[in-house]
Amino acid sequence: MVRQRKHLRKRNGKVFLAGSLKIPGHAKLAAKKGLGLRKRLPASKKFGISPREAARLKIDSGVTRARRIIRNDEMPLWEQKKVARFYSRFKNCETPKCEGAHLIWGGRRFGRSVNEKVYGSVSWRDDVVEYERKNKLREINKKIYEREKFLEKQAAVRRHGQLPLFVSSVQTSLEDLKKEREALL
Repeated sequence: MVRQRKHLRKRNGKVFLAGSLKIPGHAKLAAKKGLGLRKRLPASKKFGISPREAARLKIDSGVTRARRIIRNDEMPLWEQKKVARFYSRFKNCETPKCEGAHLIWGGRRFGRSVNEKVYGSVSWRDDVVEYERKNKLREINKKIYEREKFLEKQAAVRRHGQLPLFVSSVQTSLEDLKKEREALL
């Protein structure tokens, strides 16, 4: 088995993995503020789960993430993906617990910037358009498959080289569907 070398780069005399992100000061401040708020709240109003509870559930803890954001200068790509997934899931939640959770994950501004870096600046409308395009393409491919199967069966039954009228209309619609598929690709 061949081991791949990790790509390294230097910044200010320190060596970092390529693809890592410099954690901005506002994210560190938000994480500190979130941990401070969480510490003062009673157990029933705390946001985020404790590291112990997270380990039991085998998921990531916001408290651990906040400590990493405060302590480290860089964030590796695997951690950026976790922040981006968290932000994507909870970006529209505006309850006090969600606001606190956003703080311990670096704040909304940091979540938005990491999300754009990881997933690109794609709006939800672009996602919907792409989803609809793929669905339409799937439907067209299914119709093409059905018509081709029908024509294969008719070719086996065909007598004297004459095609019934409806078979030629199926062939025409098949050609139209193929043109439509090409336009979508």
